[in-house]
Amino acid sequence: MEKLKYLLLLLLIPILPLFNACGEPSSKLQDSFDITINGKTLTLQDEKIIRLDELSIENGLTVNVEENDFIVSANYYNNSQSDAAQLNLNQAFYQVEITRNSFLQVKVEDDFKNKIETTIYLAPEDLPRYEAQGESVGDNNYYFTTYQASSDGITEPETYLMKVSGKGELLYYKKVQGETYDFQKVITTDKKVRYLYIQSDRELFNKEDYGVNASLVYAKVVVLDENYNFVQELVYDYGNGEISGVELHDILYLNDNHYIMCTNDARTLSGEDIPSYMQGDRLQNMYVVSCQLHEVKDGEIIWSFDSMDYPELYAYYSTEISDWTEEYIDYMHFNSLCLSNDGNLLVSFRNISGIMKISRQTGEKLWLLGGAGDEFNLEDSFGHQHEVTQLSNGNILLYDNGIFGEVSNSRIIEISVDEQNRTAEIVKCYNLDLASFAMGSVTKIQEDVYVYCYGVPIPQMAYFAEMDFSRDVVNFSLRLIDFNVMYNVNYC
Repeated sequence: MEKLKYLLLLLLIPILPLFNACGEPSSKLQDSFDITINGKTLTLQDEKIIRLDELSIENGLTVNVEENDFIVSANYYNNSQSDAAQLNLNQAFYQVEITRNSFLQVKVEDDFKNKIETTIYLAPEDLPRYEAQGESVGDNNYYFTTYQASSDGITEPETYLMKVSGKGELLYYKKVQGETYDFQKVITTDKKVRYLYIQSDRELFNKEDYGVNASLVYAKVVVLDENYNFVQELVYDYGNGEISGVELHDILYLNDNHYIMCTNDARTLSGEDIPSYMQGDRLQNMYVVSCQLHEVKDGEIIWSFDSMDYPELYAYYSTEISDWTEEYIDYMHFNSLCLSNDGNLLVSFRNISGIMKISRQTGEKLWLLGGAGDEFNLEDSFGHQHEVTQLSNGNILLYDNGIFGEVSNSRIIEISVDEQNRTAEIVKCYNLDLASFAMGSVTKIQEDVYVYCYGVPIPQMAYFAEMDFSRDVVNFSLRLIDFNVMYNVNYC
């Protein structure tokens, strides 16, 4: 009988590991295992290398694992195998930096000596490199995109959204297919946090349908929530089943159901419709891009503005009329908008070097400041400006690119405007180091302290800075090493 018990025990020994201490069967590791890193689920496989295309570390780095019978470990490495830091699973780890070479080593093992070991790089190999110096005096972060136009005009480039702290730490990035513009944070009218960016989409909106120079119509606005999860995409809906891409430069996002957007429409003017001061005795057709603004609330259009309702604007185009060709001409070129202090709209039109005030009740033009159509007798006017903002004291803040070829550098200017008496005066002016042919931005964060982005300076470099002009000190600066253009920077 004792021999029989001993024999049965020998037969049971090989299968004892199949049971845990409670007498229940143990789990056996399969070929893959799912974990969640900062809200994103990843499937691990042995000896697999994963490179993330999007990551936020504002609230630390967390590897979440569901309860199971496996042994799971995760180590963080900044640059090499020699600097491991053990992560506590399901808890935030804050001593982390996003670089091309930083990575996690995640290991999963079962009782049968099966294992999965995966390397997870925190960024792609082409994550943009940058040099940052100094520290911001404010508490906000910098938001920008890497600007990279396709070399052939057809292939969509891959670009990045980037959020950098006031100390130069990369807090969030997202790799995006296509040109991206104007990455920004918004606090909505109902107190929600939203992140926006404008993304080209040539499959939906083919610019060739609109003419060579009418390339500002093939985009959509992408809206993310406070955790960078997708909320919605915005295009312009005409209400008859037809949609249009939005203009690439800017949008005023009030909440998820209320926003003001810009679209363009390529149109042909017949000779008889063209003002004589533009064409003289010539009667050939002219091809133009009209600028249209629309306020949309709960799916309904409250009002619209169309630049072609004001034919006098043609004459304010800041390029010589002799340069007009048979290609479509973007004679207005919208690039920025903001709410005025009285609740109407201020809009920057680069190609007429003007700031227009538009009624949010009717969509009518109320006045024009700057350029050939200036109604305020402004001396020392600006040219090809970007990023209009009205400050709390009523001054209008602009990034003045300067009329290229006539100035040696770009400027930050504040303009005091008396709307009742139609007078205006530049009350603050700060000259920058370089002339900026296009793009650019400025934000005021304290008295005499501004964040500005050069846009397309000469010589070209992708650069922005926070400058204290009262002390002539750069508090913070950042330069993208492998790029020579930066559309704008938002500080919020």
